Amino acid sequence: MIRGIRRAVVVGTVAVLLSSAVAESADPAVSNMKPQTPFSASVTDSDAAAYAATFNVSLSEGRRRLEAQARAVDIVAQMQSALGRNYGGLWFDNGSGRFKVAAAAADAATRRSAKAAVDAVLTQMDVADTSDVVFVQNSWDELTAAHDALDAALAPAIAANEAQTGVDVIQNAVTVELAPTITPAHEALVTDATAGASVRTVVETGSALEFDVHANDYDCAFMTPSLFPFGQRYYPFCPWPLRSSVAMATTNPNSAYVYLCSVGYLAHGNTGGKPFVVTAGHCVQPTGDTWLTDVPNLGYEGFGARHSYTYGTGDSALVDQLNTYWDQPGFHAYAAIAGSTDYYAIIGRAWSYVGEAACHLGEHSYGVA
Repeated sequence: MIRGIRRAVVVGTVAVLLSSAVAESADPAVSNMKPQTPFSASVTDSDAAAYAATFNVSLSEGRRRLEAQARAVDIVAQMQSALGRNYGGLWFDNGSGRFKVAAAAADAATRRSAKAAVDAVLTQMDVADTSDVVFVQNSWDELTAAHDALDAALAPAIAANEAQTGVDVIQNAVTVELAPTITPAHEALVTDATAGASVRTVVETGSALEFDVHANDYDCAFMTPSLFPFGQRYYPFCPWPLRSSVAMATTNPNSAYVYLCSVGYLAHGNTGGKPFVVTAGHCVQPTGDTWLTDVPNLGYEGFGARHSYTYGTGDSALVDQLNTYWDQPGFHAYAAIAGSTDYYAIIGRAWSYVGEAACHLGEHSYGVA
């Protein structure tokens, strides 16, 4: 994550499957995120059912869409190669169930050439019947260059946590989100900077939660190489509140701590509001022991044992959060950034598709994107 970017600068703002088939469903504190896991070219019945329920389509249509995404797992790299400097990004439109491939083309000849290049890739991937070419004004390179320039121009507002920027390929635009409390001077800075932007810019006022950034009461510490069986990593241990991306371990019969997983986020159960830690199913599957994490300068604090999990037809789990230490100063969903003394509120969920690039926070295969 880059502090000045509101949404991860990825190829698209799109959608895909979430696997959350745990025994008790949970909604995260403060946000509406849900656990997501990658899926293979073999789409399971539970995958198709989860997608169908989420997007209100039939089971067969849900399976068809997921199978198309699985076949197109390398679509981003292939489209970048095929379109070159005319590549404009892509996304999966869950309203229509189709890939949308953006190509920057100003004239008829360029459009014909771009469409032919795209069609060749789509045919090779066997998704030509579930994809469309969308012609746009600016290429991905032009959008990201404009974004970088805007970031530099808005540096004082971004540093003051009064503005965030992003790239939205669906709108073919650079976005600027303003804090509700932005000062007149910084608002004027945004007006001047966007007026001179080389691409379309969309300016909106965000919610206070989107700018909910806190300085740690204590600096997060970082893991030492000796705690890893696979070599050095760089992920945080933090004091309360319990934050997404911190490494988590379980006790074993030898009283050794091996950090192989991370806290996904905190959640309240739909039944009775019970607090949970959401993580990956493959982490808790071998053991029902208590999970814990290090607290800098204070030793270890646990949170609980696994409550339920799914692994094989999904990969998600709930771990009981029974330790009141972690509830200070209240039960919230925050993410800690390795190398930073700030932590950020989790503000909502974003959908992805197989092959999409995203910033990732957390240890190994599970965390917050």
